[in-house]
Amino acid sequence: RVIGSSFVKEGYFVTVSDLFGMSQRGGSVNSFIRVSKESLWAPVIPCGKAHFILSLEPLEALRAVAHYGNSETMVITNSHPLLPLKVMMGEVGYPPMGRLMEALSELSKTAVYLDATAAILGLGARYLSTFMLGVLMSAATLPLDRGRVEDTLMESFHGGRLEVNMKAFKLGLESSTRAAVSYGR
Repeated sequence: RVIGSSFVKEGYFVTVSDLFGMSQRGGSVNSFIRVSKESLWAPVIPCGKAHFILSLEPLEALRAVAHYGNSETMVITNSHPLLPLKVMMGEVGYPPMGRLMEALSELSKTAVYLDATAAILGLGARYLSTFMLGVLMSAATLPLDRGRVEDTLMESFHGGRLEVNMKAFKLGLESSTRAAVSYGR
């Protein structure tokens, strides 16, 4: 929501929506942010039309790019797996990381991987999204000023939560320079 609010303050039309899978049973949540200078868009990004995919988990990034990506899509993902329930129970296996990275590269123009979980270990997992927002702001060419995002963070959080979110955001900005990048299509 921080990035959507930041774009609105820059004069863009923004539609934000969330699709909840079986999130209460270990499933994923997909959030869509559609930004336009001209008009509002339908809430869900059509198949094959995503410009950016920002993911907290590599297998979820692969699922998203396979459905929403195209030859110009940039994927940014945490390389640390968050194992699905069936994997933890031993019912199915998790794909090897090398194969996941290869597939992400094949399905996108650019794929950026970094162990965001390790990078924010001292801050706490609840700040992973803010960290990844920092990575996105640093790695992608967005028509959005970093200061605008910081202002939105300051309006969204207060006290200790603001301080830690700002640390996570700045750490994400700095971490993108140490990320592994591959170029696909």
